[in-house]
Amino acid sequence: MRINEISAAQQQVLQHKDLTEQRHLVATKDATNRDAAGKRPTPDDSVRLRTDTTSHALRKVDAKNSVMNAAANSIRTADEAMQRIGKKIDGMNRALTGIVKQYPPFPPGSEARIALLKSFSALRQEIDELTFPPDDTGAQHILSAAGKDGEESSTVDLGDGRLDVSVHRLPVTAGPEGLDIPDLSMDADDDQIRQTLAHVDQAKVNLDTKRDLLAADAKRIIQLQ
Repeated sequence: MRINEISAAQQQVLQHKDLTEQRHLVATKDATNRDAAGKRPTPDDSVRLRTDTTSHALRKVDAKNSVMNAAANSIRTADEAMQRIGKKIDGMNRALTGIVKQYPPFPPGSEARIALLKSFSALRQEIDELTFPPDDTGAQHILSAAGKDGEESSTVDLGDGRLDVSVHRLPVTAGPEGLDIPDLSMDADDDQIRQTLAHVDQAKVNLDTKRDLLAADAKRIIQLQ
């Protein structure tokens, strides 16, 4: 649902770019004819486009749309990563629930219990790996807890320095700065597992909230066009 909304945002960016270019050409042609004849153009008037001015204007439009489209791409990549993280959280829930609801309980140190704890820890590590999508630094900054300078920030500027689009920074790492899912040792007792399971349940709620904020950013980018 959210990924489809972001894809629609990208499509509207491209459609808006084509329409803007057409309007620029019409407006420049009309203004040029008025300057040349001192009146609105007639069918017999010659047309002289101010190519330098037009090219400059269109370059600015292209630059803006390029930044907007890149921002939409990064938001889409980040949302896809969040969607996959949600599935990892579901797997973590199943692993821990399989321990605490087992009857009769697994004896401490049993192979089955340790296998489930290892599965939980592996999924936790995979969450951190998903917060670093390759080849998309914009998505990396959205999903990380710190900015380019290593300092914490609630927003991310996606752009080229001359034109930036500010979106939410939504850290979803497994640690306390993100989803806050504690790791468990292989000798964790049932009370520790239940406490961690509560963190896992809350992490899923927090992740859904972050995805909603990301979808809101995608819609806002459309309105900036």
